Amino acid sequence: MEIFAYVMSAAVGLPCLVHLVRRFRARHEPARPQGTINDAYEAAFLSAGPGRVADTVLAVLASDGRIEIRDPGIVSVREFAPRHPVEAGFLEAFRTTPTSSLYWLRIAVMRSAAVQALGDALADRGLARRPTDPNPPSRPGLPLSVIGLVLCVGALVEPFAAVPLAVFGLIALLVVIGTPHLRITTEGRAALARYRRIHESSTDLAVRVALHGRTQIPDRALYLRLTNSTGPGARYQASSTSTDPGPVLFATTVSWCGGGSGHSACGGSSCGSSSGDSGWSSGGGCSSGSSSCGGGSSSSCGSSSGGSSCGGGGGSSCGSSS
Repeated sequence: MEIFAYVMSAAVGLPCLVHLVRRFRARHEPARPQGTINDAYEAAFLSAGPGRVADTVLAVLASDGRIEIRDPGIVSVREFAPRHPVEAGFLEAFRTTPTSSLYWLRIAVMRSAAVQALGDALADRGLARRPTDPNPPSRPGLPLSVIGLVLCVGALVEPFAAVPLAVFGLIALLVVIGTPHLRITTEGRAALARYRRIHESSTDLAVRVALHGRTQIPDRALYLRLTNSTGPGARYQASSTSTDPGPVLFATTVSWCGGGSGHSACGGSSCGSSSGDSGWSSGGGCSSGSSSCGGGSSSSCGSSSGGSSCGGGGGSSCGSSS
């Protein structure tokens, strides 16, 4: 029993000590300068991830007449000069994707270099958190760590106390596993809140979709086409080619995955789900081929128009904003 007590004390006590040290160091880190959001596409990214960015650029280009989306979700492009790197990313996705299906183009935009660079830029400014970055110390972590250390001391004094220590360790493990990997930092949430206040009454379509999702698109036909493009059966609808674009799109791994309005993560299996307003968290990058996703869970991405994670069709939601 003594050996069991020693093992459980080490298994529970060491993570508790590590958490307390991390929390102490986090409290003494210098404060970051106040971050700002430069445009609607950055607001879309912080609101609900790459999916919201794709929805925003598709809505803007279609409403401007620079692209046309016809039933059952086929995209045609009229020549235009991109006004933003994300628009240039859409053009590149349209040129390189072996289909004009809205479902696949939406995934291609999410995985495009321009949208991925958007996430990297926000992370560099301290507004977003990369999949490889650790979560900040959680609120339940402090009391759990203190209780855990007390139980460890009790188990070392009285070996039979290792039994409640083991039960506590299991409960604490479940709490830790259930904590989502937040992709938005505290500074990012504050910057998004300021952007919302400033643009609360804006009538600009890009801003409205970025902050509130596809429900803000005034053109009902366009809204339905974009919404239908993220449904579970959208990938099997009409396409301009019989070739499956999946192997081409998923040939590379992407870091930023999730968000927007729809279902699947990176065009394949679920990368987390979402709820909430601006702390979207999704799993890490989606790997090649089968679009398996790593990292955290549920992207607390936003909340108004539902939200797909990094890709159009069936999978988990990654948020929307309210």
